[in-house]
Amino acid sequence: MSFLGLDLGGTKVSVGLLDDHDTFIPKSYEIVRDDVEIVDHLVAVISEHRASDLRGIGLCVPGWMSIGQQEVLFAPHRPSLVGQNLSEILAARVGMPVVVDNDANAAAYLEVQVGALRGIDCGVVVNFGTGVGVGVVLCGVVQRGAHGFAGEIGHGYFGGDGRCACGAQGCLELALRQCFFTSDDSQSERNARRERYLDLACVALQWTVRAWDPSIIVIGGGIGVESSEFLLNLDSRLRNRLGPAYPPAYPYLVRATGSGHAGAYGAALMAAAAIRR
Repeated sequence: MSFLGLDLGGTKVSVGLLDDHDTFIPKSYEIVRDDVEIVDHLVAVISEHRASDLRGIGLCVPGWMSIGQQEVLFAPHRPSLVGQNLSEILAARVGMPVVVDNDANAAAYLEVQVGALRGIDCGVVVNFGTGVGVGVVLCGVVQRGAHGFAGEIGHGYFGGDGRCACGAQGCLELALRQCFFTSDDSQSERNARRERYLDLACVALQWTVRAWDPSIIVIGGGIGVESSEFLLNLDSRLRNRLGPAYPPAYPYLVRATGSGHAGAYGAALMAAAAIRR
């Protein structure tokens, strides 16, 4: 009995298979163009990686999910998904159960099951990628909040008059996205944008520490796992921002389990838990 995990990001979908021994096997990264019909693309990816003993599929998406994970309520990087019940739609297309959740929640579930948050009372996963999101774990359980929006710190007010995709002004995520550089930027411009991104990412971590007081922060997402240097830079900057009132080794920052396939791995584990019970 195997389970397929898919992590739909802002630019790509990562895929992996959880086999009958609960070993996760990363399969591929697939670029998703902006003009592609997402559901059709996901069905094609599932068909390509469908094993003979496949029993279910886990999918995580970059958006806010309703309680019960039935409907995508907001997805700034994949707006065509809003209002869709992906679990129901995909299950009808592929002929088997599909479990859907937010990408940060899937990454947090992975850490609870097999990673750094196993046995931890209070910890978080912070994903830095096309956007920024937090998966919150309290007493070993991923927390979604009253409406499914827990951990969406990227849409907290940071400053400025710019209008975010969520409709609010001055969101932290908007400021982070303004740090992305292009091929036309000079090396000095790239370095300046990189430094600015690190400072803003540190703000996200500082907010996270103040809000949840986690003992461990797991750093994930496409940018978060890009290099060990990113983690080291964040760690040193966070210590300076928190000040002397916090213990020197608190909180403990670690790199996400599963490298760039954490979301797919977590989604596959979610599907396995839901279908096996």
